[in-house]
Amino acid sequence: MFPPRAGQCAYVIDGAHTEMCVTEYSNRVFVVVTQVGKLGTVFHITTDGDETALQDAAMMLRVDPNAMNDKVRVRTLIGKRDDALLSACARHVGEVLVSKGCEKCVFVLFYCGFDLFIRARY
Repeated sequence: MFPPRAGQCAYVIDGAHTEMCVTEYSNRVFVVVTQVGKLGTVFHITTDGDETALQDAAMMLRVDPNAMNDKVRVRTLIGKRDDALLSACARHVGEVLVSKGCEKCVFVLFYCGFDLFIRARY
């Protein structure tokens, strides 16, 4: 599909201005969520229905694709690899897209101040 479909919006989440942009290409969906106006950790999300993307992800990550057994698979490509909260957020984005019928692989970029709000609360 050319040109790709795109949409953007902004919300205040826990007091932080948060911008979101979604761009849909013919074979992929690109989601950006940022609270600081920059790109951050990049996640690659695939589903059981996207075997080509699953094979590509397995090759990039050097793992056996048969070992990847979740319905929604989330892999960190670039950025914070040990951030469980960002990974959970990326998984949630993937699950929402799958529930809406998306069968394409998804790239999600997060650069958010979640940890600042969580640390301030506890």
